[in-house]
Amino acid sequence: MSESPWSAYGRLPAKPDAGSEKKHDPVRDVVAEAMRGRAQLENYLHGVLREFFEIKSGNTGYGQIVADALSPSTRPESIDEQLTRLAREAQTRRSARPPRTGAR
Repeated sequence: MSESPWSAYGRLPAKPDAGSEKKHDPVRDVVAEAMRGRAQLENYLHGVLREFFEIKSGNTGYGQIVADALSPSTRPESIDEQLTRLAREAQTRRSARPPRTGAR
C-alpha cells in the first residue's frame, strides 16, 4: 500500500500514537467527508424511492390532483386561483394522513 496521503482508496485513518497528536492526517478529513456524503446520498435515494413507490401505488393523491386540475370548474377561475386551491387541498389531505412509521 502506498504511503502517499492522497491514496485514500482502501486506506483507513491512522491510529494516533502517543507523540503524534499534533500531526494532521489530510486523508482523515477526506474519508470523513466521503462517508458523510455517502450517508446523505443514501438518505436522499431512500426518500426518492419511497416517494416513487408511493406515487406508483397511488398513496400520494397525485392522481386525484391531476383529475381535479383537468375537470371543468363550476365557476371561472384563473390558473393561479386553481393551483392555489389544489395546493391547499393537497396540503389538507397530506396533513390528514397518518404519519409513516418505520422509515427504513
